[in-house]
Amino acid sequence: MFNPLIITCGITGGGQSDGLPVTLEEQVQQSFDAYNAGACMVHIHRRSAADTALMSTDPEEYKEVNAAIRAKCPDIIMNNTSGGSKTRLPDGTISAPSVVSISARPEVASLDAVNLVAKAVLRPPMTASRDKDCFLTPAESGDVLAKMVEYGCKPEYMCYGFDDFLYIKEFINLGLLKVKGPHWIQLVLSAGSVFTSINHINAARCSLPDNSLFGVIAGGETHWAMLAAAIIIGAHVRVGMEDNIYLNNGEKAAGNGQLVEKIVRMAHDLGRPIASPAEAREILGLGSPREY
Repeated sequence: MFNPLIITCGITGGGQSDGLPVTLEEQVQQSFDAYNAGACMVHIHRRSAADTALMSTDPEEYKEVNAAIRAKCPDIIMNNTSGGSKTRLPDGTISAPSVVSISARPEVASLDAVNLVAKAVLRPPMTASRDKDCFLTPAESGDVLAKMVEYGCKPEYMCYGFDDFLYIKEFINLGLLKVKGPHWIQLVLSAGSVFTSINHINAARCSLPDNSLFGVIAGGETHWAMLAAAIIIGAHVRVGMEDNIYLNNGEKAAGNGQLVEKIVRMAHDLGRPIASPAEAREILGLGSPREY
């Protein structure tokens, strides 16, 4: 009855855990663990080799991690963070849009959908951590998308509120996003997000733009419940230590592989087949694994 479930693993976030992979070797090993457990896509925030407490700003380090993961996971889908987002620097100024990973040629690269329309600067950010002055202008977003097209990256549109979702739908249906489909849209369930129940997720599913697929990302205490809801209604899911470091209440995961194992068990219990990397590539229109 169900389409195969695409499982993405976001291996490294900002949570505090002994199992969080921050070195090159740890990120490669935990990507391999997630792959063996059933993940067909890995989402990577490369940490700096000079200081693993910081995200890398070096495209060569993204190239390095992509090549090392490909050597161990021959057909996994390589997904690098991009976002295109700007950040507020220590001196109070705003950085240029972040495109650090795109020249590393990931097969998929994330882009915050709130960046795609100017309305973002007209309202408070969805969470305290989202600085409205760091949202991209439409022109900047177009530049980031053009760079993704240049390097053959499929954009992963990250939507943080239902209005973001409706705007991306309008942009796609009007043909304003000159990107080959199917469009890959992620609904991010986080503090301050309107996506807080299966009703919201289902409403989003029923409002998908033409030629689109969607997945669900959930953080915090709603993580497992919202991913179960996503599985039931036919959406795809992301697990991993970027979003959640707990297997159960108060029980931290030893690593990303355990989190993937749990979502695979949940999917099997709910009757949802797991997409292999080859199946996921066909669903997403990605073609053969990219060489690094």
